Amino acid sequence: MWMTRVPPLRRKLKYVKKFASIDGILATYYQFRDLLDLIQLQIGWDTLFRSLLDLHLQLNLHFDPSEFEVFKLKLSQLFPFSLETIEKARYGISRYDYSIYDPEQVSPKNLERYTWELTYKTTHHKERKIRHVGRQLVDYLQIHKDMLAQLGINKDYVQGMHDTIALVEGKILNKAYWGFAVWDGAVWSEEDTYDQRSPEDWSTQLRMETINVYESHWDYSRWDYARWVDDDLEMDESIEEYIDKLIEEKHKWVEPVWEGTFLLQRIDRLHTTGGYYQLKSQNVNDLVKRICYKHGVPVTQIYAYIAFANELLYMKYTGYRKAKQWRQMVTADDIMNKYVKMGLDRQVLDEIRKALGL
Repeated sequence: MWMTRVPPLRRKLKYVKKFASIDGILATYYQFRDLLDLIQLQIGWDTLFRSLLDLHLQLNLHFDPSEFEVFKLKLSQLFPFSLETIEKARYGISRYDYSIYDPEQVSPKNLERYTWELTYKTTHHKERKIRHVGRQLVDYLQIHKDMLAQLGINKDYVQGMHDTIALVEGKILNKAYWGFAVWDGAVWSEEDTYDQRSPEDWSTQLRMETINVYESHWDYSRWDYARWVDDDLEMDESIEEYIDKLIEEKHKWVEPVWEGTFLLQRIDRLHTTGGYYQLKSQNVNDLVKRICYKHGVPVTQIYAYIAFANELLYMKYTGYRKAKQWRQMVTADDIMNKYVKMGLDRQVLDEIRKALGL
């Protein structure tokens, strides 16, 4: 593999021509127009995926839905049975053993963001198929589990999140439910089963019986992280209506005329702020490459060190990609230890960190 150096100004110029110019914005309009059906399908599928994930996180792991960014419905009011919820402790108010005690920065919002972002490692969202498989994924998830354990989060609780991802991935890829599916992106089957990966090795396929969108499974669900319900469970119609409105609202964001008008109104900001980001990113890439070359790092590993630098820089990121903001829970040392466990050289990582002033 040969790595060529891209001057920062050339990278900025390429960005300006493609995205932050009149011609670039017009090209974006035509791209959205030609791919609108595909884009809307992707939005529907992602919204359904995250809604199903949030549904299970709320019911099984007691995540407070008021802190969710997508699926904010409080399900305890919409199911035909009583749902006991366990809230996060409040000093001087909550009773011991009747609440969840976690560090202040560990909120359901950040844990839900963490779980959702992991789905981009497990699942191809654009192609709607599994992504990483086997030992590679197992090790990656274990590293994150250990990192969150350093914050005081029980490993079994984190494993419950990972188990939920496996279950929801299987349902969203291999099964459709009436009132809870994207027509052109769902698998309709007469069989009351679906296949999902085992979270033990993320490779073995498990054949699961299914009747409802939400259910628990013998020999898979754990008593502390599941609810056992009747087979004839029916969800309130307002859940379907809520998801429909979510998808409809997001579809408005990608209408070609709206998208073109929105970008034209922001062209100066795209040019300055976006251009600055391109310069900054390329300078960071060049800095990391110089340090790696000095230490004789194999070319195949350099991009891993660049990933470390970017994750460090955006540890307190507050941009529009909110799922990435779960890293506000961790420290620079946590991120450094993560990459050491992934096999990178601590000395090189430390030098990169100091060069970035972090």
